[in-house]
Amino acid sequence: MTIQVQPLMAQCLQDLDLSGLRVRSRYRGVELLTAADHLQLFRNELVAAAAAGGRVLAAFSAGRLCAVGAIIPLAWDTQHFGLPMASLVAAAGEGCGAWRPLLTGLLLIAQQQLAARHVSAEFDAEDSEALHELASLGFETMDIRRAYRWTDMGSVPEPKFRTLVRPYCSADRERVLELVAGASITSRFSRDPTFSRQQVQMLYASWFDKLLASSNDADTVGLVFEKRGQVQA
Repeated sequence: MTIQVQPLMAQCLQDLDLSGLRVRSRYRGVELLTAADHLQLFRNELVAAAAAGGRVLAAFSAGRLCAVGAIIPLAWDTQHFGLPMASLVAAAGEGCGAWRPLLTGLLLIAQQQLAARHVSAEFDAEDSEALHELASLGFETMDIRRAYRWTDMGSVPEPKFRTLVRPYCSADRERVLELVAGASITSRFSRDPTFSRQQVQMLYASWFDKLLASSNDADTVGLVFEKRGQVQA
C-alpha cells in the first residue's frame, strides 16, 4: 500500500474529509457529542495550528485521506525556556499504515523549517499504533495522564471547614505565589531533563499568576483555604 504525504494549505482544512480517521478526543464518552463533533474538534485543532504558523501534512492512500497532522511552534515556551519548541497533533485511520510517514514528515518540518529542538505530543494511552511509532522515532514518555469527568451535580457532599474557604482576593496574591514556589508539582515539565528546576518553577509561577489575574472574570472562580488568618491552599 503506497502512502503519499503532502502539505495542506489552511484554506483546505474546512473541506477536508476526516470521516476515515479515528479521533480519540478527550471528550469521548460525553453523551451530548457525536462522532462528527469529535472530528470537528480535531479540525479546529488543525485550523488553529495553521493560524499559529504551524504546518499541516496529510497522508493519502489510493486518493483517500488516511492520516493528517500538524506541527505547531510554541512561541511562549520557546521564549521561557530559551529553546525552539513545537508541539505535534495527529490522527489516522485504523491500521492504515500511515503513522510512520506522517510523523517522519512532521518531524522533518519541525527540524528543517521551524528549527525546533524540542517537540512534545499528547496521545491517548489506547492509541497503540501512534505510541509505537512515536517510541520508535525516539519520543520519550513524560507522563501518563488520565481524564476524568463529573456530571452528577446533585451528589456534592457538604464540605468540612467550609467557613475556612473563601473567594480569592488580590491581597492573597503574594501568599499564593509563595505556596506555589514551595510546592513540588510533578508534570511532564518537571520530568523533562531538558529543563532546569528553576525554569519549571518559574513556569508554574507564571501560570498561577495568570490564573490569579483572571480570577475576576465571569467564568473563573478562585478560592483559598485560610487557617489562623493565613492562606494555606
